[in-house]
Amino acid sequence: MKRKIIALLLVFTILTLISCDKNREYDESEVKTAAQELIEKSEVVNLVFYGTGIAYDDDKNQSSGYYYPASEAHLNELGFKTISELKAKTEEVYTKALCEIIFSTRLTSVSDDGYVISLARYYEKEVDGYPVIMVYTAAEPQYTNSVVYLYDTLKVEGSKGELIYVTIDLLLTSTEGKKQTVNARLALLEESDGYRLDTLSFAVYNPDITK
Repeated sequence: MKRKIIALLLVFTILTLISCDKNREYDESEVKTAAQELIEKSEVVNLVFYGTGIAYDDDKNQSSGYYYPASEAHLNELGFKTISELKAKTEEVYTKALCEIIFSTRLTSVSDDGYVISLARYYEKEVDGYPVIMVYTAAEPQYTNSVVYLYDTLKVEGSKGELIYVTIDLLLTSTEGKKQTVNARLALLEESDGYRLDTLSFAVYNPDITK
């Protein structure tokens, strides 16, 4: 009897480990379509938070230190006018966990032991009863190169746990006009309201790569 109980426990343990490590199933066509839609939407979000950012009006009468009001024309081009609308666009692209990181590091100043490490790239204030996005003009972009996504190279690689991975080639062009192609591996997670990217989808031009 004791041996049977031990054997059953071993079987249960093995089955539990297998179930915990099980990779999720998915429809390849559905994932590929979702990935392309998400990547397309991510271009604006990436530009705003990590690229050259929102253009601003060089009006010192409306400035506050290094912060200047966002260009209305550029906001119309980007498709939002308020921080809440920017957040909504971001949440349509990236997972909840990744959005928390983006918002806490780009829409909030980052401090450590009372010392400010970095200022918020954007904040919102009211002017004459209307919300105005203020742009931190001293922010250093994480990338300045253009990014073109080569969708004909988009492939579904497989899944690991709850994440599904896709790969896609990106054509990067530096500010000097030099080009290189890199392969990006992006993770997708299916949340309650659909698939979201769990990996930032831009790439930085590397002058040390000749490809």
